[in-house]
Amino acid sequence: MPFGYKFYVNDGSGEIQIFVSASTPIDLSGLALSQHLPVVGLSAQFADTYEMQPRLQADITLLH
Repeated sequence: MPFGYKFYVNDGSGEIQIFVSASTPIDLSGLALSQHLPVVGLSAQFADTYEMQPRLQADITLLH
């Protein structure tokens, strides 16, 4: 905060930063360390960092 949240995922080919903007309706309260989850989003670059930016709650599926 105040701009958003970032976390990292790794699909086995390497780690990528996920940035969830505070302006999206995405609720991350169910997210846990080492949790497996599919993420969909736009590719973006902030400074020298490549990242994925989900836009909607459906872009992050919390698996139980």
